[in-house]
Amino acid sequence: NELNNLNIKSQHIRTKYQNTCLQQQRNILWRIFNRLQRSGRSEGISRDEYNAFERLLPDEHRMRFQRLGGFNGLLSMSGSPDTEYVDADDFTQALDVYATMMVENVDITFRIDRVSVPQQQNTHDAQPKYARKVTILEKKPCQTFYFTKEDVWNAVDDDDDDDEQSPTPMATEPLLRQQRRINE
Repeated sequence: NELNNLNIKSQHIRTKYQNTCLQQQRNILWRIFNRLQRSGRSEGISRDEYNAFERLLPDEHRMRFQRLGGFNGLLSMSGSPDTEYVDADDFTQALDVYATMMVENVDITFRIDRVSVPQQQNTHDAQPKYARKVTILEKKPCQTFYFTKEDVWNAVDDDDDDDEQSPTPMATEPLLRQQRRINE
């Protein structure tokens, strides 16, 4: 019973941690997007605006956007591939998917579909309203800047054909430097 409670608590902590990481990634992408949105047009993001957005991204984010096709990739995944801009609502959906990619360390191929929303009879708006639905087509694990503990400790084993092996973390502790007093 205690083991079950511990398992439930650890799952809760893991979920909370993942949600926190996801929100941080969203915040990074949204802050950059909001900078552009203030200066751009409201219907979407053009190629030039996208290029400005991409230049502001941290390196790992930029590499992921480029790996998935950059602006043309977004156009093809968005609900409006025949236009010269990515619809603002499509772009916001894409940002959420990119945030998920960063947290889960995967590249996700996705499609954004427009689903017609019934209009209320009291509105005078002749334009149809659409909701966005994201469909995940494929998830692929990817390499990142970050190294795992195993990557670091096995680096010598992978690079050399010698019998030399990486030390285990506890096998050889580095010596602490002795501190000397000023008057010694």
